[in-house]
Amino acid sequence: MKTKLFFFALLTATLASCSGGGGGAGEPDDPGEQPPVNPTDKYCTTDMPDVWVFNKDASSTGFTLQTNLEASDFNVTCSEAWCTAQVQPTAMENTKRLVVNATEYDVRDANGIYVYDPPRTATMRIIGSGVFDRTITIVQNTNVIISTPLLPNTGFGDILHLSAAGETQEVTVSTNCYRWKAVTNAAWLTVSRKDNVTLVVTSTARTGDTPRSGTVTIINESDELNDRHTFTVADKDAVLTGNDYQYGEGTDWD
Repeated sequence: MKTKLFFFALLTATLASCSGGGGGAGEPDDPGEQPPVNPTDKYCTTDMPDVWVFNKDASSTGFTLQTNLEASDFNVTCSEAWCTAQVQPTAMENTKRLVVNATEYDVRDANGIYVYDPPRTATMRIIGSGVFDRTITIVQNTNVIISTPLLPNTGFGDILHLSAAGETQEVTVSTNCYRWKAVTNAAWLTVSRKDNVTLVVTSTARTGDTPRSGTVTIINESDELNDRHTFTVADKDAVLTGNDYQYGEGTDWD
């Protein structure tokens, strides 16, 4: 009887070891279990744009790189000598800074008069240890001029007349800046940039008899403080005097 019990216990133990209930070699208990992420895996992420625009002054700008690479792991090249760049370490863990430098681009003729040349461009490439490779376009404006040459000028500045019933007109913009935007101070006006040479201005219908006037300002996006051109928008039946032109002090009258 003891012999039979011994063989029965041995058989039970053998079957249990073959059933896989305890987890066989090379086969995890949970089939959905994923291997742990290796904290030493190399990575680099950033939200930097595809185009960076500088004004004419010598200046630097930069963007953050979230990475566990060392600054020395990056190779940064620029296609033009006026543009240089490098990846620099920071005090924050897994954070580096890509710094781009541009020299001054102040173009003048032999008499020292401003020359309004087109922007210059360079191509910058950033490579990091096989996990990061980005190509960025660097743009730098020189001396910027902005005008609305087809609008009539009354001596107080350019003016656009729109119907008191509401109207949309396209305004030709002449400029050498890379990109501009437009704003207005009048709630009854809306402005939008159609392309680099066309501004769309729309007015709502006037609800009363009082003539309306407002302003539209075109602004160089890379130097909003200094490079701008303002013109007046008024109802077609408005009679304006010099006091009706809403130009503030320091307005660029180009």
